[in-house]
Formats: sequence, structure tokens, C-alpha cells
Amino acid sequence: MASAFQIIATIAFPLIYAVYLGTAEAARNSAVDIARKRPAAGRTTRLAGEMDTALFAARAAHRSMIAEAERNMPGEQSVNQIMMGRRCVEKATIRTTELAMELVGGAGFYRDTGLERRFRDIQAARYHPMQPETQFEYAGALALGLPVAHVF
Repeated sequence: MASAFQIIATIAFPLIYAVYLGTAEAARNSAVDIARKRPAAGRTTRLAGEMDTALFAARAAHRSMIAEAERNMPGEQSVNQIMMGRRCVEKATIRTTELAMELVGGAGFYRDTGLERRFRDIQAARYHPMQPETQFEYAGALALGLPVAHVF
């Protein structure tokens, strides 16, 4: 039987990280709208491409979290899959938003762009369980066939 944490992690984390994905998507869209109003330059194009690539990674990781939740089999393996996805979504959404700010430049800190708030809000993705060291230990223990009950 699955523990309460296994059930919560499997179901709740894909929903929670959907918010961060939406924040990154909104940051991307705002940055692109602003950048399109300026003359295109090589750096601008590269930044936009890197930003969209990071967002692609975030979306792919989030889809894997949703797929795992849809399997509806909470347990050690589902927690591992969800937490690996959570970590990837975290890193990719933060990177997307950083690149959105870089694409826009100093104007990104003006409140009317909405980017400064999204940049601030996306930072919270770092602070949900499992923190990186714990997540890596959990994934490693499962990979090596070791018990994970002591990890989290």
C-alpha cells in the first residue's frame, strides 16, 4: 500500500509544477512580445532560441510527470519519476525566465512588463520537496536496488 507522501507526491506535484510552467510560458511570451518591437540582432535571436529550448525541456519534463500521475500507481517508483520530473521542470522554468529577462534587458525590471514578478515568482520552484541532494539520493538508491524509506 502506498504511503500518504507517495500518493500526494504522485498527484500533487504535477499540479504544483504546472503553475511554474505557466509562469515560464508567460515570461517567454512577454519577452518575445517586447523583443519583436526591437531591431533583431544575432544575440537576440540566440537568446530567444535558447529560451524556447529551455521551455521545451520544461514542457517535456512536465508531460512526463502528468503521464506518471495518470498511471495512478503511487509508490516508490512513481515518487522517483515525479521528483526527477520536478527537478527538470524547476531547472528549465527558472532558466526560461532568466533568459526572458536577459532577452528584454533592463526593461525586464519595469513592473509594467510583468517580467520582474514572474522572475521573482519562479524562484519558489526551488523550495518544494525533494531538494536536489535528497532527490539524487532517492533516485540513486532506487537505481542501485537499495531501500528508500530512510531517504525521505
